[in-house]
Amino acid sequence: MKNAPHIIAAPTIQLAIAILCLFATSARSQYRDWIGEDEQANSRWIPKLKYILIDMDAERDTFKMPIGPTQEATRFYASPRLGVGWDNYIYHPNLLTYSALFEPGYTWRQTTVNGVSVDNSEIALNGKLNANVLSAKPYATTLTFDRGHDEVQYGFFNSASVDSQTWGLATGYREGPIPVHLAFHESREDAQELFQNTTSDQRVLDFTGQNERKNKGLTYFSYQYTQYEREIDAGGHHLANDSSNHRVDVQDTEHFGSSVLKSTFRAAHRDSNGTSETDFTGASTYDLDLSERLHNFYQGSYSQYTSDGYDSKQGYASGGLRHQLYESLSSTLELHGNWTDSASGGSSSQTTSGGVSVAEDYTKQLGSWGRLSLSESATYDLNHQDSTGGILLIPNESHLIPANLIVTLKRPRAVAVISVTDSNNIALDSTDYTVNKTTEPW
Repeated sequence: MKNAPHIIAAPTIQLAIAILCLFATSARSQYRDWIGEDEQANSRWIPKLKYILIDMDAERDTFKMPIGPTQEATRFYASPRLGVGWDNYIYHPNLLTYSALFEPGYTWRQTTVNGVSVDNSEIALNGKLNANVLSAKPYATTLTFDRGHDEVQYGFFNSASVDSQTWGLATGYREGPIPVHLAFHESREDAQELFQNTTSDQRVLDFTGQNERKNKGLTYFSYQYTQYEREIDAGGHHLANDSSNHRVDVQDTEHFGSSVLKSTFRAAHRDSNGTSETDFTGASTYDLDLSERLHNFYQGSYSQYTSDGYDSKQGYASGGLRHQLYESLSSTLELHGNWTDSASGGSSSQTTSGGVSVAEDYTKQLGSWGRLSLSESATYDLNHQDSTGGILLIPNESHLIPANLIVTLKRPRAVAVISVTDSNNIALDSTDYTVNKTTEPW
């Protein structure tokens, strides 16, 4: 049996009477509270039974190797627990309110591998604490703490005993022209598996601020620092992994009559296992409504990426017109150009390109059951590339998606696309894009 349902204790008599008194108050009836004020205040400090939890698990695994004998392993696990909680405040609810959950329990585990049994038993002291300080103020602060001991099933043949501990702090100022928010989170996890022990530590610091203006202008700033450490001990072997990441994001939107200027800025520095990399990206888009059906747009970006032994710089600019001839038909004319310069070891590459794109898009709602969409585009580019050395790996090549949704790689001699990610460095599925190698360059 895994994760037995909680058994919730019935409410106390005092709580039932307090609820009845509350309804009496809302009905404006007269009543006499036979529980004194002192007794009510003291009752808030008395813990209440929240639940009773019994967690049990049994497992038997057989490992068959191509070489060597077959290994059998069995595991029995039982852990009864009690949940005891408090919900209270100190002096006044607006000063400090808190909720606490204390979960004492007993854990018994028996593991047998090839006939050799090992019994483990321990007392588990889990708990949670949440506290809100000055909740009615714009500078309210929240404190959290969580400690737990549990069995985690990583896979069908892989389970672990996990001890975790987490604490965090969130504060800031919610009012004024520039509201800010600051949060810090630290966690530690110790996982004891059948053949290895893993220790993980993570620290995350977040700082955000934004400024909203009357003309729909908005400036948003965020900074995040992440540190991660992991150590694995398996069969006398020790593996360690550590990394840290600094990231700054700035977004700005400005409205000027019938035009909109949007700008983004991102800088990041990462260190991982003795290696480091730095990347910077800045981009702007400017849209101008020349008339109700004619729109003018401009795009520009610059990015730079540096890592151990590699350096890359990229620039891109485009501008064009978009005309809405009918409600369903739009035409786009775009001029674009880009420049790249990269070097790795003894290899280097410089590329410049420019061209023109024309696109026609037609869309029509046929009914509640479907929509008809037709599009056609044509692009003509001139490319110039100078390369020296051998094979050159091109990481983090960035692009702004043009109106025709066609992106031309800045390295025409490239022969393989390893992966594609979005602006948040999240990998896209292969069904989200298509690589066309039928043209040169592609």
